[in-house]
Amino acid sequence: MNKKIISASIDLFMKKNNVKEKYSEFLLDSFKLDNESYIFQGITKVKNMYFITAYKKGSNSIIFIYDEDFILIKKTNLYNNAHVGGIAYDGKKTIYITDKHGTVSIFDLDEILKYDMVIPKIERIDVSDKLKNIFDQTACAYITYFNNKLYLGNFNSKKDSILKIYDKELKTLIKEIPNFQDLVQGITLNNHYLIVSSSFGVVNKSLITIYKYDKDSNLTFIKSIKLPPMLEQIYLDEDKLICLFEINSYIKKDKYKDILILDLNSIIR
Repeated sequence: MNKKIISASIDLFMKKNNVKEKYSEFLLDSFKLDNESYIFQGITKVKNMYFITAYKKGSNSIIFIYDEDFILIKKTNLYNNAHVGGIAYDGKKTIYITDKHGTVSIFDLDEILKYDMVIPKIERIDVSDKLKNIFDQTACAYITYFNNKLYLGNFNSKKDSILKIYDKELKTLIKEIPNFQDLVQGITLNNHYLIVSSSFGVVNKSLITIYKYDKDSNLTFIKSIKLPPMLEQIYLDEDKLICLFEINSYIKKDKYKDILILDLNSIIR
């Protein structure tokens, strides 16, 4: 797939939907994190902690665990060097992390907190059907958990982008939404809104896009706002929208923060 076409798609989306608002008017807080040159990918809240997945060339992937002020508590190495683009928590004792070749690995929370290295508590689950990235490789790019369902999908252009909704065991595909938004890096939900992060490349603006959804998961576009480049997974912590960036993957890392926290109520007003 042509990279120029992909990189232009965010600009086209902004023009089509008349995206003018910038994140600064909704900003509550921001953080630079201790990350040892790892590249951040996924974020979820676990009790009073934030779990952030990251990778680094030549090393195993990792889970950084921070407190609510984003001070590092500990780190847990994963069993391989997967891209770990998304992480989700079921609210009890299960952690889901996107793995290689369109699979999802399932981990026991207690083991992550206790040990310095963990392996999946069960065999990796293959969710790869129809999930291809922009290089035509099988890949699951993101995952999130809400109301006993797992939402996951691929990073591609709109015509090739698919959002899948599974039960929490990843055994039953509840719904498949084709032609989902371009270049999705992460999604998060509450009872009314499905929120999408999208980005591509070091020079293109990232987007937060908000959709209203109904009981059948039909989506209605509400609005989008611009963010700095390289936005990854997002997480909705009550009315705070936590936005994670893969800052260490490009040269201008000192110009931007790793975490931006936005006020959802102000955005949707």
